[in-house]
Amino acid sequence: MLSRASKRYLMVGDKLPNITLPYITSSGLEMASVHSLFSSKKSLVIGHPGAFTKFSTNSQVPDFQKALPELSEKFDQVLCLSVNDPFELGHWKQKYGIQLNMLCDFKGDLTRVLELGLPDTEFFSFCCKRTLVIIKDTKVLGVSAENSVQYTEKTTPEAALKLYNSVFN
Repeated sequence: MLSRASKRYLMVGDKLPNITLPYITSSGLEMASVHSLFSSKKSLVIGHPGAFTKFSTNSQVPDFQKALPELSEKFDQVLCLSVNDPFELGHWKQKYGIQLNMLCDFKGDLTRVLELGLPDTEFFSFCCKRTLVIIKDTKVLGVSAENSVQYTEKTTPEAALKLYNSVFN
């Protein structure tokens, strides 16, 4: 559980809180601290509203899987972030052959401190915005997010590369 002081919103340049989340890889489910996942790495986190949602399943995640070879030239890792529970994300990953590793922020701790949540008053429950977050050595270096569940040019693989270039060039 995050302490009251660490629940503030993060800004570009801030370090991520060291919370532990379920993490799904091709090897299965494990618990991992955010700092262990992001230390000494250049990472792209793709936030999406949830497993089995129309745009995540049909467009966003398939687009990132196709772009993975190009993105892997820039990033040490590309991860999906969702507020789904690990069992639902694991089932979705398996059913659709998703190669991306998944961060299961089912309590919304990381999503909230990054200010990436969509309110449960507008949706069936709290969910993550479609988002791109660049993290290096646990520091947030860049963010691009949609303000709805739609998937637009702000959160495509091309937008991820533009964000990368704006951060590192």
